[in-house]
Amino acid sequence: MKTSHEYMADLIDLEPGLLYGEDPRWLFRWGDRLVAFSIVFEVVRSEDGDYPYTVEAQIMARPEDIDEDVLASLEDWPADREAAVLSVYRQLGGIPFNVDAVQPPKSSCGMSSFVADSAIKQSSGMEVRHFRDQEEARRFIKDFYAVYAYVLAGFMDEILSSTLAAGGTGRDRLRCLLKDSYASRE
Repeated sequence: MKTSHEYMADLIDLEPGLLYGEDPRWLFRWGDRLVAFSIVFEVVRSEDGDYPYTVEAQIMARPEDIDEDVLASLEDWPADREAAVLSVYRQLGGIPFNVDAVQPPKSSCGMSSFVADSAIKQSSGMEVRHFRDQEEARRFIKDFYAVYAYVLAGFMDEILSSTLAAGGTGRDRLRCLLKDSYASRE
């Protein structure tokens, strides 16, 4: 039996407080195809006090699955993959989701408290984990959020159906980003 650490996602530091993750298990159904997704985790200072940092997360299409016309519209399209991911994230964004909803089956926020020094606070009716510092948040991303992100696939319909602050739904955003070979099959 494999342990959770044998299922580690590939995480890339894009810049301080910003990590990009991929994992071969991060798949969801888009029409009749399976599409891989990635996640950008961003550590943000959200308030003052003992636990001022939170983690925001967005589901992203992987760069190789994004339509060439969309990529051509970006300013200064970079040649290397890491810079491309950062460019897509900064200019187009992803589909935000509550990363604290990522829990393995039959667990709770209390279980994950053993992984990091953090505090759970209510924010807009949701539980949000707060960290003492940026490094503690980064450790939690690597040791917990990225390990259990595969559970998102089971909730992808709900995530993609949610309304985005900029308008439309996650499904609309993804349809605009994906290559025609994916978008037309949804």
